[in-house]
Amino acid sequence: MINQIMACGFDWSVFWTMIGALATIGVARIAYRQLNKFNKISMAEFAHKCENNFFISETRQLFMLFENDLMIFRKTPLNNIEMAGETEPIFAYFEIDQSKLKSNPILSSFISDPQRKYSSYEIDDLLLGPLDNVGTYYREKLMDIRIVKSFFRYYIVELYKNRQIKDYIDWNNTLPGGKDTYKNFIEIHNELET
Repeated sequence: MINQIMACGFDWSVFWTMIGALATIGVARIAYRQLNKFNKISMAEFAHKCENNFFISETRQLFMLFENDLMIFRKTPLNNIEMAGETEPIFAYFEIDQSKLKSNPILSSFISDPQRKYSSYEIDDLLLGPLDNVGTYYREKLMDIRIVKSFFRYYIVELYKNRQIKDYIDWNNTLPGGKDTYKNFIEIHNELET
């Protein structure tokens, strides 16, 4: 049999080259699968860290207030203060709707200070900013859509549908330099809803 193979002009160097190439392809496939698993684990760990940073007591309380439609977006003109690019400086904040809170006393037992007002900076730092970052992480492929859905979908969708949040984002976009504020938050919401 070997003589017949040799008689046909069988080239052993080609044979072993082909075996080597097939082995290389096999190893590359295994490495790709392992890297893919590692990438998924890294994304999940990253999302878990983001989640841990997001879910602090202040954030949970604020989210509960927005989820139950207990927040009102307010704007107040500031006197004797100059702000760059603004003809009439305005201070934006959110206030707890006291009438709704009184009609739902169970909720007030979970609020540390029912009379408290929240500056727009707190809303930015605790809620909208971190969720806007999630949109950035998705766009930059640091999180895939399954991770975003698993960890953050509910919070993004709930906040996005809140009228007071929409009014705040719309107002923010009218400010000098404020165009496209929370663009990534809006884009990730739209991606989650498709």
